[in-house]
Amino acid sequence: MTSRTSNAIIRVLLALAVLSGLSYAQTADRDATQQTKQILLYLKGLNRGSSRRTISGHQLNTQYPPVASFDSAITKIYKKTGTWVGLIGIDYQRVQKGPMRSMSVTNTPLVEYFRTGGLVSVMCSFTNPWTDGTMNDSTNRHKLFELIVPGNAGAAAWMQRLDSVAAGLRQLQDSGVTVLFRPLHEMNGQWFWWGSQSTTSPLKQDWVGVWRHMFTYFTQTKGLHNLLWVFSPSSRNSSISNPAFRADTAFYPGSEYVDIVGVDVYDDTLDIPFYDALRSTGKPFALCEFGPGLHSADTPYRYDYRILMQQIRSKYPDIVYWMSWNDFGSSIGSRYYGLTSQNYVSELLNDPWVINRDKLAWRNVTNIEREQAMKPGTFELSQNYPNPFNPSTRISFALPKAYPVRLTIIDGLGRTQAELIRGERAAGNHEIIWDASTFPSGIYFCRLQAGEFTQTRKMLLLKR
Repeated sequence: MTSRTSNAIIRVLLALAVLSGLSYAQTADRDATQQTKQILLYLKGLNRGSSRRTISGHQLNTQYPPVASFDSAITKIYKKTGTWVGLIGIDYQRVQKGPMRSMSVTNTPLVEYFRTGGLVSVMCSFTNPWTDGTMNDSTNRHKLFELIVPGNAGAAAWMQRLDSVAAGLRQLQDSGVTVLFRPLHEMNGQWFWWGSQSTTSPLKQDWVGVWRHMFTYFTQTKGLHNLLWVFSPSSRNSSISNPAFRADTAFYPGSEYVDIVGVDVYDDTLDIPFYDALRSTGKPFALCEFGPGLHSADTPYRYDYRILMQQIRSKYPDIVYWMSWNDFGSSIGSRYYGLTSQNYVSELLNDPWVINRDKLAWRNVTNIEREQAMKPGTFELSQNYPNPFNPSTRISFALPKAYPVRLTIIDGLGRTQAELIRGERAAGNHEIIWDASTFPSGIYFCRLQAGEFTQTRKMLLLKR
């Protein structure tokens, strides 16, 4: 099979895969650890009615060694306010070229913070796999699909990057740490090699294919089950007219591959036009990066951080956490985004709406709360996972009450090829494995019938 033929097949499969994407009442990774599932349930509960709260967070500055970065940001905030933020974040690979920094050193503050009650986030500003240039090197970004087709330019280097990140995440898993994992951020803007180049490049299915390949590689091949997957575009605010800066939802990879949705905002006030569209996914919503606008950020102690909480309360109350960006210096000058160098930070962190490390209570999620969060409100047949698959796949469905159920597999001609379930099932979420070892490659349909409810999902069996 030629490289061109292989690429064409991959594109067809990705186009098919993009069609799926319903919200799940569980982690995207069905094999996630119980702790990881519990943290997600806790986050889901933070935007309900009168109990709405938001977790404070702050990014470490990866221009410094991790421990020094922790002291210059997180410890400094504690000394300034008397409280520890609820969430800290780190970037496994920022602007530097070459091999990634030592994972054991990088992970040290994350492990210690999690063990003392905090939450942790990891992002990856990958260097360009074609050139080994920085994340801002846009070479070949119109060829994203090449990264997941072995033998293509950049594919081997991309897998090396994934293996390096997976090694760090494995250390965190072995240390009992759940990670809010945020790869390929701000993809709808033009500043990174994985980002938007024009109104049509990269193709949505190419970008989605890279995300889904990473998800499958990390969860199935690498066995990483401590991750909550965070989809984080840059907020395309109302003042932006550049058509190449695409909508926040333009590259959404499907709800079965995402646990948390959010946006990155750098402005004195929050303007999130796609807030409702992202919330409609049913995922917890986060402010994944925040910093004041350039006019405020170019000078220390110019921004009033109380404005952030006023905006969350009045305009975007479903935000379950925010991550203030770090201060940094560069060739374009210094930027003072963080809580370390702006005004009214103590008032912000001591606001009753804010949850800091000492108030995080995800370990106290009760069985009743867990059952309420997991109880489906409607009938739903979820997209099978994985899809495409070989030779087996998981099929999940939800029932709001006990019902007689028939779950069947149908071929492209409408003929029933297998009957997986016939009989009454209790209210709740159900899952079954279909082993298609004896079936040929092709398109199949899974059909759920429960009373008058019927729903069908397209599936692709692809045998090598």
